Amino acid sequence: MNRRTVFRNLTGGMAALTGALAGARAAQEGITRSPAEPQRLADVAPLPCHCGKRGPRDGYFPDVVVTSHEGGRARFYSDLVMGKTVVFNYMYTRCEERCPLYTMNLVKVQRLLGDRVGRDIFMYSLTLDPLADTPKVLRKYAEGHGVGPGWLFLTGKPADMELLRQRLGFVEPDPELDRQKSSHVGLIRYGNERLDRWSACAAQSNPETIVKYISWMEPKG
Repeated sequence: MNRRTVFRNLTGGMAALTGALAGARAAQEGITRSPAEPQRLADVAPLPCHCGKRGPRDGYFPDVVVTSHEGGRARFYSDLVMGKTVVFNYMYTRCEERCPLYTMNLVKVQRLLGDRVGRDIFMYSLTLDPLADTPKVLRKYAEGHGVGPGWLFLTGKPADMELLRQRLGFVEPDPELDRQKSSHVGLIRYGNERLDRWSACAAQSNPETIVKYISWMEPKG
């Protein structure tokens, strides 16, 4: 699948997103650069009851409990993803090469999006190293990189974080490479759960281009 198909295939659901991830991963090293009320996780009560209508990805995204760098707890699907436009990436604080570059690039994306982050676009960074990346450690990392409100760094039980990684598609085809955190997939995944639109791009894509891609997830008119 070529890059044009990767970045314009917005309506094919999870099957199309799997192809998008593969294409974006292949292009990672040499990608061409081209021009509700907010709900804070810290304010969400642990394990809240949800009785409303579920979204199209209910049952696909695990509803495991995660904790943010702000110290709040919530169910992943019910509280953080259902009905929302979301942006995901994976990182870990002891990563010295890739993760700081990806985080700094996403900080630029957050600044371009402004106060929409945490209101109608939600950014989530999930740790690959939940035993080391406690909420306190993640908070220090977020503060050190100038992360603003509305972007949450998430940790949880190791088995739950691994399940999320698998379901979100941040997996290398080569099992040996997949076991190496230092070589983790340098992508971001973004989508609109309510409309079931999903795609992915390289984490170091031009920030303005990433903002444009995210805008394609939202309804027009």
